[in-house]
Amino acid sequence: MKNLSEKILTEIKSRKMKPIPRWLFVAKKTGIIALAFTTTTLASVGFAAIIHSLLNRDWFVYRETHLPFFDRLLLDLPYLWLLFLILMLVLIYLNVHSFENGYRYSVFMIILGSLLISITAGAVFSTVGFGRQIDEIVDQTLPFYTSSNEQNTNIWSRPKDGLLGGKIVRQDENNFELQDFHNNLWLIESSNQEVSTIEKKLLGQQVKIIGKEKENCACFLADKILPWPSN
Repeated sequence: MKNLSEKILTEIKSRKMKPIPRWLFVAKKTGIIALAFTTTTLASVGFAAIIHSLLNRDWFVYRETHLPFFDRLLLDLPYLWLLFLILMLVLIYLNVHSFENGYRYSVFMIILGSLLISITAGAVFSTVGFGRQIDEIVDQTLPFYTSSNEQNTNIWSRPKDGLLGGKIVRQDENNFELQDFHNNLWLIESSNQEVSTIEKKLLGQQVKIIGKEKENCACFLADKILPWPSN
């Protein structure tokens, strides 16, 4: 044993090896903890954005029209945020394994725990409006990103599918005029007394209209009118 100790000491001296300072271990551990906190927070932010995107989508239109729900669902899912969330979960998993005894936790346990934390914190963030703020900030930052509001605007710019949105700019006794999101003017008609009553309350406001486009004119027959939600 003594010979082994002497050999080790000799080897250390020959290689001029020095003990690693304690502060370096402390700094590494602090960095791992900071990274774990950051990735978990970012995952929560991503989930808040996902919740905002899903809750502010007008899913009900697929019950009102002939649009195929599942086809549109595949197009309307917030894929960017889903990919971001997956990336954060992978980083969290790798980070947990960097902890002392982190290898004892399975992939399932780490991912499940991370998801539960992200869902809970993301729901809180979304409730206080943080999801909407993140959605708007990313929309202003990334040219290829489409905000939740823009996606809704695209949905309500499909008159051939029975969906039309815009601002009521003029009214008369029997109908009104709407300026859509592409600045086109539409004559909105309706024989529905309930719809006609709603019209009179929405002059100057943005609305969503479910109905049918009439042929050979910029006319739209309204079956249902809904107010556009304020931000």
